[in-house]
Amino acid sequence: MVVKNIKLTTLYFIISLASLLMILWLVDYAEWGIPTMFPQVQLRTYGVLILLDFMLINYLFQRQLQKSNPEISIFKMITLSTVVIFFSLLAYQIIRQNIILERPLSSQILLSVAGPTLIFIFIAASTTLSLKKVNGVAKLIPMVLLLLIFFFFKQYFRSIEW
Repeated sequence: MVVKNIKLTTLYFIISLASLLMILWLVDYAEWGIPTMFPQVQLRTYGVLILLDFMLINYLFQRQLQKSNPEISIFKMITLSTVVIFFSLLAYQIIRQNIILERPLSSQILLSVAGPTLIFIFIAASTTLSLKKVNGVAKLIPMVLLLLIFFFFKQYFRSIEW
């Protein structure tokens, strides 16, 4: 089962990285007139598209993990999903910063990867609990924690470029 998990993780890492590069192309290079901001809610198109992309990839990945190994633990599903997203974001940022923007690698890359990954852990936990059919309040805990974190730290979010 371990080899099957590694193969699935690698496959979804490649899919995730490809989708991130496609989002970059769509927003920055395609001449389709896609705005860089959603003015009504003051969110960057990148952020919204990446969030939707990761939610879809996470759901498909976790569903495939559970189908290939029904006994897989909740912790392992969350961890593997987080690994896929972290490394795809890291590879994306290295490609974007170093090759496309021609900037030297810096610690800023780790910050731009760590924040979304931490948020994504809660989304992955919520998806995992739903797929594992955990009933009751337990499946709401990750999203409630995410909302509480957002509420307590929202004053600092204004300084972050979304």
